Amino acid sequence: MHQIEEILQKMTLAEKARLCTGATHWKTVAMPQYGVPSLVMADGTSGLRLQQGSEDKEENDLYENVMFFSFDSEEALARTIPSTCYPAGSALACSWNPELAREVGAAIAEECKAQGVGMLLGPGMNLRRHPLAGRGFEYYSEDPALSGEMAAGMVEGIQSGGVAACIKHFACNNADYKRTWIDSVVEPRALHEIYLAGFERAVRKARPCAVMGAYNKVNGVQACESEELLTHILREQWGFDGLVMSDWVAVKNSKEAFRAGLNFQMPPSKSCVDVLVAGVEDGSIPAERLDESCRQILKLVLHYSKEGKERPQVDWQAHHQLARKAAAQCAVLLKNDGVLPLGPGVKKVAVLGNLAKKPQFNGTGCAAINARCPDIPFDELAALAAPGCQLQFVPGYTADYRTDPALLAEAAKVAAEAEVALVFAGAFLPPEDDDFNRKTMALEPATEALVEAVAAVQPNTVVLLYNGESVAMPWIDRVAGVLDLWFSGEGSGRAAAEIVWGLQNPSGRLPVTLPKRLEDTPAYLNFPGAGDSHFYCEGIYAGYRYYDKKRVEPLYPFGYGLSYTDFAYSEPRLSTRELALPGRVCFSCQVENTGSMAGAEVVQLYLRDRCSKLPRPERELKAFCRVELAPGEKKRVELWLDSRDFCYYDPACGWVADSGEYLLQVGPHSRDIRLEERLQLVSDRAAPFAMTTDTHYTDLLENPTARRVFYDYLVEKGLLLPEQIGPALDEHFKVIFWGMAQHLDGATGDRFTPAMAEELTEKINAALAAER
Repeated sequence: MHQIEEILQKMTLAEKARLCTGATHWKTVAMPQYGVPSLVMADGTSGLRLQQGSEDKEENDLYENVMFFSFDSEEALARTIPSTCYPAGSALACSWNPELAREVGAAIAEECKAQGVGMLLGPGMNLRRHPLAGRGFEYYSEDPALSGEMAAGMVEGIQSGGVAACIKHFACNNADYKRTWIDSVVEPRALHEIYLAGFERAVRKARPCAVMGAYNKVNGVQACESEELLTHILREQWGFDGLVMSDWVAVKNSKEAFRAGLNFQMPPSKSCVDVLVAGVEDGSIPAERLDESCRQILKLVLHYSKEGKERPQVDWQAHHQLARKAAAQCAVLLKNDGVLPLGPGVKKVAVLGNLAKKPQFNGTGCAAINARCPDIPFDELAALAAPGCQLQFVPGYTADYRTDPALLAEAAKVAAEAEVALVFAGAFLPPEDDDFNRKTMALEPATEALVEAVAAVQPNTVVLLYNGESVAMPWIDRVAGVLDLWFSGEGSGRAAAEIVWGLQNPSGRLPVTLPKRLEDTPAYLNFPGAGDSHFYCEGIYAGYRYYDKKRVEPLYPFGYGLSYTDFAYSEPRLSTRELALPGRVCFSCQVENTGSMAGAEVVQLYLRDRCSKLPRPERELKAFCRVELAPGEKKRVELWLDSRDFCYYDPACGWVADSGEYLLQVGPHSRDIRLEERLQLVSDRAAPFAMTTDTHYTDLLENPTARRVFYDYLVEKGLLLPEQIGPALDEHFKVIFWGMAQHLDGATGDRFTPAMAEELTEKINAALAAER
C-alpha cells in the first residue's frame, strides 16, 4: 500500500481519471513513468476466450465493431486463441462439487498466464430464474447456496493460480430482453434472500478481486450507478475490498456511477475521463472517491499484471483430461429403465443424430471457446465398444439441423434393427441480439423429430442431450433412458461414452428444477418483462421453493439424478438438540453404497422453519456434500449450519431468526427426504419489537416485556384486576381484531383516552430499549 500511496501523490488529476477506464477494450492503462504496468483482461466462464491481438487493438472502428460484433461467427472463432473448453456454469453445477470448480479454475488460470492475461471475467453467478434466459447456461443454479459455493470454488481456483477473478453480473441480470435498460423490480426479501445471497456467499468465502456491475436497472436504478448495491451492500455489509467495475458499455452516467462506488469503467471512454476531471474540479465527485478508485485499480494491476513475467507452458493433455473428468461428473442420468450401462453382450447399436459427430458442447457470446481438442461422441463410443459390437451411424437430420424425411426414415430403420438406439439431440441458443432469450423449451425441431421417430420403433432408445438450459421432454414416457450432458465442454464426448459403456458411474445432480411444461415455471407470467420492466412477482419462491409451496409436480426435482448403484442413509445425529445463536450445529449421518459399482452420492441438507413470523419456503438448501463410495463402503458425512443459515430477511430490520423448532432434512434430492431431525433454536437475532398505538395484541403479548408493561398499566389505571391476568385473558385478547388503542377506546368508553394510548406506547418502547 505504501507504493500505491506514493504513486497517487505523484499522479495528476487527469492521469487518475485516465486510469479509471481502459487503454483498450481488454487492457488497463499503463503508466511507465510511475512503474505501473497494464493488465490484460479476458472472458470467460467456460475457459479462456481471447481473440488474437485483441488486448492491443483499440477497436474504435465503427464498421468493424458492427460487422464483427458476434463472438460466435466462424471468423470470430478463427481469431480466438484455442483453449480448453470446460463445462459451462449450468453444467458444472451439476457436479455439486466446489472442489472440481477449484480444479477447473486453477487450470483456466494457467492458460490465462500463458497468454499474459491477469484477470478473468468470471465466474457468472446470477440466479437461474427461468429456463428461457439467454445466459442461463453461464450461471450455476436456481438456489443461492449452491450458486455461491460453486462460484466460491471457481474463484479460489482462479486466484490460487495467480489470476484475478471477477464475479458477475451484479445484480438481478436474469434475462436478456432489453438487457441494457430493463428494470428488474424485486421486493426486498427476494432481493436479499435469493438474488444477492449467492453473491454474498462467494464474496465472503472466496474474496474475489473484482465484481462486475450488470447492465440492467435494479428497482429503478442502473446497477452500475446504485450506491445501495455497490457501496452499502457490497462494501459496507459484506466487507468487499476489491475492484468494482462495469460490464462493457454498461455505464450511462459516469458521474453517478463513480459517486455510487464504481471504480473502473469499460471499455475506454474519453467522456468518462472528462466527467471525472470536471466532477473533482467542481466538487460533485469527492477527490477521495477518485483516489480510492485508483487505489483499487493499482492494487489489482500491480499484483496481477503479467507484463514482463515468464509465461508458463500449459500441459494441454492434463487439461483435456480434467475437461473429461469434469464432463463425467456433470452428466445427469435422468431416466434409466435398465438399458444403461450397455453390457458386453450388446452387439448392435444405432448411433443417431449429427450431434454425435458434431457436438454442441459450449455456449455462445462472450463464453464462446475455440476448443483445442473436442472429443467426438461417436468416435469415443466406437473406441470403447466391446469386441464384436457394431456401431452404425445415421445423421438423422441435416448438418444445419433441418428435418430430412429420407434421413429420418433411414434412422428409424437402423434403430429398429439394432438392440439399442442412442439418439443425440439438443437445444441451442439464438443469435446474439437485443432479445437473446430462448423462445421455447423445445429441442431443435429436427432433433425432436428424430427422437419421436426412433422411440416409435425401438423400445431401448436412449436420448443424449446437449443443452445449456432446461428442455421439454414430451417423449419422456416413450424412451428407456435419458442422459443429460448439458454444455459440458470438450470432454463431453468421452464422458458420454464412458457412462454409456459403464466405465463411469453417472453422478450429476440437477441444479435446477426441470418443469413438465413452461407454464409451470414460477416466473411464467412475468418473463421476460413488460415494457421496460421485469417484475419478480414470485418473490422468494424461485425454483424448487415455488414447486414445493404450490405442490406442483415437476418433471424432475431440484437435486435429482440417477446412479448405477444405490445409496442408503442411516444413523442421523445432531451435535446439539438445542442451539443458542450465535453458534453452529452439525448434522451427520451414515451413507452406504449398497450396490455393486463404485459411485458418488450428493447428500443434501434442507432446513424447514416451523416458527417464522414471515412466510418461508417448505424447505431451503443450506449445505451439501459429495461423497465417493466403493461398493459396500460406508462413510459418515458431516454437514454444518451456522447462525446465518437460520435467518430470513425482514424488510423492516434485516436478517432475523425466530426462536422455536426447526427441521433439518437430509436426502438425495429436494423431493426425497430420507432423514429428519428436530432442533430447538434460541435466537439472538429476532426481529426487534416496536410498539405503536395500532399494534395488535397478538404481537404485543408475544413479547414478555411488552406484555408486562401493558398489563401493569391497565392495572394501574383500574381497567383490570391483577387476578384477572393470565393465559386465558391473553388468548381472548388475541381474538380481538382491532389494534390496541382502537379496541381499548371502544371497550372502555372514556376510561382509555388517546393520550393514554400514546403514554402506554412510550412506556413499552422505553422498557424494550432499556433491555437492548
